Amino acid sequence: MQANLMKMGFGLLFSLATAVVFLVLFSGSPAVAAGEGEAFIFLPGEAPHYGGQQGREADITELLATTEQTGGVVGIFRQTIAPKSGPPTHLHGMEVEFCYVVSGQFNFKMGERVVSAPAGSFIFIPPRTPTRSRTSGQSPVCCCSV
Repeated sequence: MQANLMKMGFGLLFSLATAVVFLVLFSGSPAVAAGEGEAFIFLPGEAPHYGGQQGREADITELLATTEQTGGVVGIFRQTIAPKSGPPTHLHGMEVEFCYVVSGQFNFKMGERVVSAPAGSFIFIPPRTPTRSRTSGQSPVCCCSV
């Protein structure tokens, strides 16, 4: 079983890396060329973070990589969403969104489709797709998004 989880993890990582490369090549965004930009690292607890909007103050967003830091290539953030909370219905006009559920369980509504996504789930949301997510259960959910 552990070997299957490792294969799934490597497959997920490869898929995410492939998607980012695809976005860089075909998005028309200025990519950071080799040797340009500045490397950075955030150790646990060091990433800039902020609480959620009114009514969602217990939700925490950590900015792991902003488009400014990556030359417009990608933005990555990690969210810890309180029980029974989550972002309201929204859509991205031009950007795709990826989400990896690290812990807990999310209920996603993407267009008309509703999916319960436990830890280990990977979600791809194309541009202009109305999306809403809400945690289920009594524990917070941690997810990383691009």
